[in-house]
Amino acid sequence: MSNFRVGQKVVCVKNMTTDIGLPYPEVGTVHTVRDVILCPYSKRYGLRLEGWHLGIHPDGVEFILMCEAFRPVVERKTDISCFKAMLNPSKQTVEA
Repeated sequence: MSNFRVGQKVVCVKNMTTDIGLPYPEVGTVHTVRDVILCPYSKRYGLRLEGWHLGIHPDGVEFILMCEAFRPVVERKTDISCFKAMLNPSKQTVEA
Protein backbone atom coordinates (compact mmCIF):
# COMPACT_ATOMS: atom_id res chain seq x y z
CA MET A 1 0.00 0.00 0.00
CA SER A 2 1.21 3.49 -0.81
CA ASN A 3 1.75 6.23 1.77
CA PHE A 4 0.66 8.86 -0.75
CA ARG A 5 -2.81 10.27 -1.46
CA VAL A 6 -4.42 12.41 -4.14
CA GLY A 7 -4.04 16.12 -3.40
CA GLN A 8 -0.98 15.61 -1.18
CA LYS A 9 2.08 17.82 -1.65
CA VAL A 10 5.29 15.86 -2.35
CA VAL A 11 8.91 16.83 -2.92
CA CYS A 12 11.23 15.06 -5.34
CA VAL A 13 14.20 13.67 -3.37
CA LYS A 14 15.95 11.43 -5.90
CA ASN A 15 17.26 11.89 -9.44
CA MET A 16 15.72 9.17 -11.57
CA THR A 17 14.51 8.53 -15.09
CA THR A 18 11.51 6.57 -16.23
CA ASP A 19 11.80 3.16 -17.87
CA ILE A 20 11.58 4.89 -21.24
CA GLY A 21 14.19 7.52 -20.43
CA LEU A 22 11.87 10.43 -19.65
CA PRO A 23 13.24 12.62 -16.84
CA TYR A 24 11.75 12.93 -13.38
CA PRO A 25 11.09 16.33 -11.83
CA GLU A 26 14.17 18.06 -10.44
CA VAL A 27 15.26 17.23 -6.89
CA GLY A 28 13.78 19.71 -4.42
CA THR A 29 10.75 20.63 -6.52
CA VAL A 30 7.32 20.40 -4.87
CA HIS A 31 4.33 18.91 -6.68
CA THR A 32 0.74 17.86 -5.99
CA VAL A 33 -0.28 14.20 -6.37
CA ARG A 34 -2.89 13.76 -9.11
CA ASP A 35 -3.16 9.96 -8.91
CA VAL A 36 -1.65 6.99 -7.04
CA ILE A 37 -1.37 3.84 -9.15
CA LEU A 38 -0.16 0.28 -8.63
CA CYS A 39 2.00 -0.52 -11.66
CA PRO A 40 0.79 -3.81 -13.17
CA TYR A 41 4.29 -4.63 -14.43
CA SER A 42 6.56 -3.85 -11.49
CA LYS A 43 3.90 -4.31 -8.76
CA ARG A 44 5.16 -1.06 -7.19
CA TYR A 45 3.18 2.09 -6.54
CA GLY A 46 3.70 5.15 -8.66
CA LEU A 47 2.44 8.70 -8.83
CA ARG A 48 0.99 11.01 -11.40
CA LEU A 49 1.55 14.67 -10.61
CA GLU A 50 -0.45 17.79 -11.40
CA GLY A 51 1.05 19.46 -14.45
CA TRP A 52 3.45 16.58 -15.15
CA HIS A 53 2.49 14.27 -18.02
CA LEU A 54 4.89 11.61 -19.28
CA GLY A 55 2.85 10.35 -22.19
CA ILE A 56 0.91 7.18 -22.87
CA HIS A 57 2.31 3.63 -22.67
CA PRO A 58 1.64 1.43 -25.74
CA ASP A 59 -1.00 -0.39 -23.68
CA GLY A 60 -2.95 2.88 -23.48
CA VAL A 61 -2.16 3.81 -19.85
CA GLU A 62 -0.38 7.01 -18.84
CA PHE A 63 3.15 6.49 -17.49
CA ILE A 64 3.77 6.94 -13.76
CA LEU A 65 6.62 8.19 -11.57
CA MET A 66 7.92 5.75 -8.94
CA CYS A 67 7.09 6.66 -5.34
CA GLU A 68 10.63 6.10 -4.03
CA ALA A 69 11.72 9.33 -5.71
CA PHE A 70 9.31 11.40 -3.57
CA ARG A 71 8.47 12.10 0.05
CA PRO A 72 5.49 13.92 1.54
CA VAL A 73 5.93 17.60 2.29
CA VAL A 74 5.48 18.22 6.01
CA GLU A 75 3.44 21.36 6.45
CA ARG A 76 3.50 22.74 9.97
CA LYS A 77 1.84 25.83 11.27
CA THR A 78 4.38 28.09 12.90
CA ASP A 79 3.56 29.11 16.44
CA ILE A 80 6.09 31.42 18.05
CA SER A 81 4.06 32.25 21.14
CA CYS A 82 6.43 30.28 23.41
CA PHE A 83 9.35 32.36 22.15
CA LYS A 84 7.44 35.60 22.66
CA ALA A 85 6.72 34.53 26.24
CA MET A 86 10.46 34.08 26.85
CA LEU A 87 11.04 37.66 25.71
CA ASN A 88 8.43 38.97 28.15
CA PRO A 89 9.21 37.15 31.41
CA SER A 90 6.80 37.30 34.30
CA LYS A 91 7.46 39.96 36.90
CA GLN A 92 6.75 37.56 39.75
CA THR A 93 9.54 37.03 42.25
CA VAL A 94 10.43 33.71 43.74
CA GLU A 95 11.35 33.48 47.40
CA ALA A 96 13.99 30.99 48.34
